[in-house]
Amino acid sequence: MDTKIRIDDDVLIIDDDNDFDFLLEEILHDAGCVTYVCTTLSEAEKQIRDERFDVVILDLAFPDESPDRAAGLEFAQKAKAQRPDIGIIVVSNNTEKDILLKAINIGVDKFLPKTTSPKELIDVVAATAEVAKEKEFQKILIEVFAKLGDAYDQAQSAMEEVTLILKESQAHGV
Repeated sequence: MDTKIRIDDDVLIIDDDNDFDFLLEEILHDAGCVTYVCTTLSEAEKQIRDERFDVVILDLAFPDESPDRAAGLEFAQKAKAQRPDIGIIVVSNNTEKDILLKAINIGVDKFLPKTTSPKELIDVVAATAEVAKEKEFQKILIEVFAKLGDAYDQAQSAMEEVTLILKESQAHGV
């Protein structure tokens, strides 16, 4: 599968390591992504609430904010609750089995080590963005079909009323 990041893929990078943020931002920007960087989870929560992203790239540990070695997963869970279609990629050197299982249960799309090559990172971001956009499109289609169904039901009901009125009018000789 040939994956390519499209210029309209918006990626939120969340990591407290400024050097790593800069590296990810450069790699993804050069690949055609629009990137945004947050160095704190609280800043990222505001961004998720206020902006639309296709993919979030997230570290697990934020020692300045939480002693939890996987504080990023709590953010991932909140982000998925707000936007079930968003793609979440965890990039971390923490590969503890319990954390990996929790990430899967939360709905994290991919778990990558920080040593992932730029090409693999780009491929994973592109594939994750594509899936996220497909989920978003499906959600919109479901909403449209639901509205169409409601409109059809209303039209059907109106037609039944008109038919009843016409029958009554004919019965009264009008």
